[in-house]
Amino acid sequence: MTNSNTPLVVVGIDGSESSAHAARWAAKIALRENIPLKLLHSVSLPSFAAASGVLFDGDFIWSIEEEGKQLVEELGAKLAEAHPGLSVEAEVRPGGSVAALVEASRSARMVVLGSTGKTAFTGMLVGSTAVAVSHRAHCPVAVVRGQVEAAQAGPVVVGIDGSKASDLAVALAFEEASWRGAELLAVHAWMESFSDSGGVYAYPLLIDWASIETKERALLSEQLAGWREKYPDVPVRTEVTRDRPNHALLERAASAQLLVVGSRGHGEFVSTVLGSTAQAMIYHAPCPVVIAREQ
Repeated sequence: MTNSNTPLVVVGIDGSESSAHAARWAAKIALRENIPLKLLHSVSLPSFAAASGVLFDGDFIWSIEEEGKQLVEELGAKLAEAHPGLSVEAEVRPGGSVAALVEASRSARMVVLGSTGKTAFTGMLVGSTAVAVSHRAHCPVAVVRGQVEAAQAGPVVVGIDGSKASDLAVALAFEEASWRGAELLAVHAWMESFSDSGGVYAYPLLIDWASIETKERALLSEQLAGWREKYPDVPVRTEVTRDRPNHALLERAASAQLLVVGSRGHGEFVSTVLGSTAQAMIYHAPCPVVIAREQ
């Protein structure tokens, strides 16, 4: 068992192939960082139990805990065999998956989740879990989507919008690109409103698009300032496009090996559960997504 101060890569395990796939992806991160991999399975009673007052005896609760323990231990053994030198921990916690993962994130380098779950309600349940964890986690959260092996030669794509959350995404994206020996593609997408600050409609033909694009390019350059010097081994390509951020990032993620975004974009309310762009990437990105968060 590791010291409580030792950082971990934590993976949420639910018995699905998707979560096992996420664990295999996370194992490479743990090996790279030379830190343990923790496989975390949460055990909670069926939702109807609390609503209906149904009581379960101790044997039933013990059996589902043992089933979860067997699940993570067997997967852990396979990962340890496949990756000599990898330290793997297996843990079963009572309670809901979101609470368990958020608590585990306090000592984690990264929390990793699969993109689909074991139940028939897969997409929405796993997506909503990822959104909730990404909003509350104390470290970056990765959602392993798409065919990871098929895009190993692609770039690391990072979404940039000038926000503080975007600063965190840039830092993480450069680190990942350096380790992977990959190109970094920094994308800044913007959509200009056709009304002024007073709500007066402005005709698109009267808007100085060239001036606006110059300003947006300056924003991108400012956010990348210093990072090229810190990571001289990382080739950097930049794109400024007049497009919706969700569309622009999803389009470029089609050929990416990793997509990195901030947890909340410029101008979004602090009270929102998670930024709209981050949510869209969790549900729809064709490659693994990392939501950058401050540790």
